[in-house]
Amino acid sequence: MKKSVFLFFLILISIGLHGQIKTVSNETYVTCFYSVSQIPSQEKWDQLVAYLGKTEGVEKIKSVYKPEQGRGQLILLIKASSGNRENIKEFDLAQIKSIIIQMGLQPEEPEIKDGKHI
Repeated sequence: MKKSVFLFFLILISIGLHGQIKTVSNETYVTCFYSVSQIPSQEKWDQLVAYLGKTEGVEKIKSVYKPEQGRGQLILLIKASSGNRENIKEFDLAQIKSIIIQMGLQPEEPEIKDGKHI
């Protein structure tokens, strides 16, 4: 009987300790609404969306393209910072603007909202 009580308390203590040992992560997200103009074709827009979807830090992407206006909007869920306390890595939004310009498109001023809005 004493052994079973001791074993029961040992299990409870180990479960309690396991619950307290967690990896502390400082992941924060922002949603970026980025309007783009001077889009010559659906193909060019699709290339941009595909390229941004592979960019490190971009967790999710949605896009709206209006071919008659040559305009579109990107809605990007971005992991703004990640890592533990000693090794925080932050995302630079200028990277998105740079990619849009490299593809020959015209970026407009982005709207940034904290949190997940996708």
